[in-house]
Amino acid sequence: MQTRFRFRVLSAFGALVTALVLVVPSLGAQQGGTVTGRVTDAATLEPIAAVQVFISALDLGGLTQQNGRYLLQNVPAGTHTLSVSRIGYRTVEAQITVGGGATVEQNFAVSEEALQLDAIVVTGTVGGTQRRSIGNAVTVVDAAAITAQVPITSMQQMLAARTPGLNFTRSSGGLGTGSSINIRGFSSILIGNQPLIYVDGIRVDNSFGLGPENGYSDGGGSRDSGGSGGSALDDINPEDIESIEIIKGPAAATLYGTEASAGVIQIITKRGAVGAPEFTMTARVGTNYMVHPARTIGHQFGCRAGRNYYGTPSGWNRREDDCPEAELIKFNIYDYHAGLITERNPDVVAANPTGPRDLFSNGFSQSYNLGVTGGTETVRYFIAGDWRDATGIVPWNTQDRINLRTNVDIVFSDDFSVSFRGAYQEGNTRYTFAHPYQGGAYTELVYAQSQHLINHPLNDSTATGGLNGDGLCPADINGVIRACDPAHAPTAGVRGDADGFYERDPDHYSTVESIRDYSRFTTSVTAQHSVGDWLNQRLVLGIDNSWTENSLLVPRSVGIPTFPFPSTSDGEIQLSQPISTRFSFDYNASGVYEPNATWQFVTSAGVQYNRSNTNRIESIGHILPSPLFVNLQNATDFDDPEHRVNEGRSLGFFVQEQIGWNGRFFLTAAVRADDHSAFGEFFERQYYPKLSGTWTISEESFWGIDQINSLRIRTAWGAAGRQPGTFSRTPQYQVATGPGGSAPAIRLASPGNVNVGPETSQEWEGGFDIAFFDDRVFGEFTYFQQWVFDAIVRTDLAPSEGFTGGIEANMGSMENKGWEASIDWTVIDSDNLGFNVRVSGDHTANKITYLNPLADTDVNFKEGYFFPNVVFTITDSAKFTDPHPDSIYVSGLTTYCDFGDPLSPEGLSRGGPSVPCSVTNAADQELMAAAAYPAYTWSIAPTLRLLQNQLEIYALAEGSYGRWLANIDADQRGTSSLSNYTTRSNSRQSSIFTDGNWYGSRQQRDERYTGRYSADFWKLREVGARYQIPQSALASLGIDRASVSASMTNVWTIWRKQWRDRGNVRIPDVETVAAYSNEPNFTYGGEFPGIAAFNMNVRVSF
Repeated sequence: MQTRFRFRVLSAFGALVTALVLVVPSLGAQQGGTVTGRVTDAATLEPIAAVQVFISALDLGGLTQQNGRYLLQNVPAGTHTLSVSRIGYRTVEAQITVGGGATVEQNFAVSEEALQLDAIVVTGTVGGTQRRSIGNAVTVVDAAAITAQVPITSMQQMLAARTPGLNFTRSSGGLGTGSSINIRGFSSILIGNQPLIYVDGIRVDNSFGLGPENGYSDGGGSRDSGGSGGSALDDINPEDIESIEIIKGPAAATLYGTEASAGVIQIITKRGAVGAPEFTMTARVGTNYMVHPARTIGHQFGCRAGRNYYGTPSGWNRREDDCPEAELIKFNIYDYHAGLITERNPDVVAANPTGPRDLFSNGFSQSYNLGVTGGTETVRYFIAGDWRDATGIVPWNTQDRINLRTNVDIVFSDDFSVSFRGAYQEGNTRYTFAHPYQGGAYTELVYAQSQHLINHPLNDSTATGGLNGDGLCPADINGVIRACDPAHAPTAGVRGDADGFYERDPDHYSTVESIRDYSRFTTSVTAQHSVGDWLNQRLVLGIDNSWTENSLLVPRSVGIPTFPFPSTSDGEIQLSQPISTRFSFDYNASGVYEPNATWQFVTSAGVQYNRSNTNRIESIGHILPSPLFVNLQNATDFDDPEHRVNEGRSLGFFVQEQIGWNGRFFLTAAVRADDHSAFGEFFERQYYPKLSGTWTISEESFWGIDQINSLRIRTAWGAAGRQPGTFSRTPQYQVATGPGGSAPAIRLASPGNVNVGPETSQEWEGGFDIAFFDDRVFGEFTYFQQWVFDAIVRTDLAPSEGFTGGIEANMGSMENKGWEASIDWTVIDSDNLGFNVRVSGDHTANKITYLNPLADTDVNFKEGYFFPNVVFTITDSAKFTDPHPDSIYVSGLTTYCDFGDPLSPEGLSRGGPSVPCSVTNAADQELMAAAAYPAYTWSIAPTLRLLQNQLEIYALAEGSYGRWLANIDADQRGTSSLSNYTTRSNSRQSSIFTDGNWYGSRQQRDERYTGRYSADFWKLREVGARYQIPQSALASLGIDRASVSASMTNVWTIWRKQWRDRGNVRIPDVETVAAYSNEPNFTYGGEFPGIAAFNMNVRVSF
């Protein structure tokens, strides 16, 4: 069925391409003199469409076509001033002399305006408004320019480090995975912080964590539990996008109402332009790989005979962990299998029968894109198709995707036009995370065990174990010979969990299939109508539909009943089929009244309706008869199937008044009324006001600072909201067994809360846009402060309610504040050499200001704390009593801990009195170290241009500061592992562990030694080059323009504040750990750290 549907879509797509490319504008016969040429971007050399080219003295002009070319006919003979002008670019003039019947060619290279105050912004405005009249910050990402310069493989790569205030919560090494997004930090406790996403005016799916449900993905819900699943945002093809507009908070999001507190991302796709059909073909090939895998994993230590082997009599202070220094093993699991003796792996290598083994591979990646654009004054079109195929750093991580897009604009008259937008996406992703209960392949490497090394005394080459295959270990320090534990010994003829891995060889995960197979269709219609210059109205209708099949298959084991995955050795298959539909309706109208040349009044009103529906069927089958049987119907035992239907509806109305004075000062006031199906029955519609003002002060007659050629100041205040969960207010029931044990019945599963309402956020922001030295230096700055009221949290029901459990209720408040800044400096600007650098940064800091006493709290979740945060106890290393300085395994050890400063601005933080740790333990007193989100992020993007801008060399680096993590990976590799083989040394001089490490696992605990650490870093995100082939070399081939580019992404971690924790345990990639909204950060090690990529791009237009 899906194949037939795909055939129909492709057939219709091909027919539409054929029909539209035949629409070629006709040119009139030439008379008199002619002026022709091309207008290009001075920096990128890309052609610019819709540029006004005119001779004002003759009232003669025209527009450039999509290839940047223009043609002016019947130009009188003589010398004239020819001008080119386009919104967002600086006006350029040239003197031309035209002879009778002659043709003059005049080309222009124009530069972008620094602040682009006259550019039209559509996000958060009514129909589209000049930037100069908007009081809030709007970030515009020039997606078309970025994709022309850099091979972009995902939307996350497109936006990361390019937008101040926007952060992805994690970076994954799994191909096809995505991340949640935070704009201006965390401002909601329970609901989530994902912004709304619009494409060409309609709301689309903004889910993340897509794919089969397991410990690392939730199948498309709202949480980010490890974040290994896909992102609906990454379904969109970056090559189809013209620009992206981002508004960042309630002050700007009032026109979107409920759900818009976290910001709005509006994606604007490419559109056609007048001219003959122009084809653009892009081919990309590359590879995905892991940078320095041995260094990334780090080395570990073990004891040759295991932790308990050298033990002494039992008791709390027994010497069970006392491994003699001579018995320590240092190894690196990657070098061990690669057959390398290195500083990280100085002793032994694996005895692989096939020789040295690379645990990772270089995955091949390719994509091919073909687009065509053109049209007449009446019909314009952009049509594109894209196919991508890629493999990750393990062979079973694959992605295959098709994207098709058709955009058509029909201009019926100067007063009425209709735009059609349609996109079809189809993809199949097989993820790196695999087993639903037993981690992933990377877990086996991160938690490598010394006693599993093939030549370890506890893991001899036979199933019985022992040094000689006799099941006996070497004598202990007292000469006693004991039997070795054969539990982890390899089975003869089978590569089991030996070779140093945690529980099993990671290759076994290749047999487990975790797949997201999806189709998605998004379409919209926009009708625009105007009556003279005084009335403009716009209607947008659209749908976003997706059909997905998520499957997770663990085939039945062969041979050994409990190998390699004991919990699913009989086989298991999980199958879910979510169908998602979103419908958008948006109508707005604006009336313009200009009593004179000084004043302008714009009155606007509109209505928006959104409906979302997700229909999901899920079933889990167990006990497959054979590895050859892999379908759900082959299972012989089933869990109860689930059928979930979630639907949400919202309806909003708004009115707005904008007053303009002399085109320089603007004051805007608006109010929105909103209702949502998730509101409790006692909540009426919500009202969200907005007020903003902006003044381009540099255009005033009194302005006399020549060095500052443009300055605009702005301020905005507004409110928006977040709706509660779909079923937060509704009692839910489930099937139960009735009286007698046979009659069907139902029972209350969750009582709901009829009083629950939306969270309400208010925000004030103020800032300025500025340009110096004739636009050589320009930038912007914004300060913001948010207040969240009626924050939704969990609260337990009293036993008298007759129900054990909790509900969602409006019981909290938060504050959030920070700033965003960017500066762009053209250091050198000449014909043969150009150098530009862009620096941007942002800061955010929040705090829980109020929690109802009935709200559920814990050690991380308290009034006055950052949210989310990391807490731990801290010992005072200068104050401890140690009667046995030669050994840390002693009784009577007394340590002192920081009791915390209760008056600190962040709640309980460092700086309190030093007391015996037993006091802090008794009080359950843990300190809040810092936020679990980046308090500061910075990016630097230098660009060097050579050979008249034909050669471009660029880089992009990003830094993150102020984030702390609580990470179970480092903890498990160090002191708190539950394995009987945790590695420890009894010597203070050992390079492995320190006093504090011992404290970390006992009542005298300093948790900085058990996986609490700073996540500050600087990374090189991108580095590459692009060369634009001269037109003189292309003309004979019929090619209009061509470029070749190469880039590397995520290739270098420039700096990290902590590479190892205080226990000398290697810290994993800090970006692999997701930022949570309601608990500290950690990962189970099942996901690979962020991968690097090398790509080459060839782009040809003809």
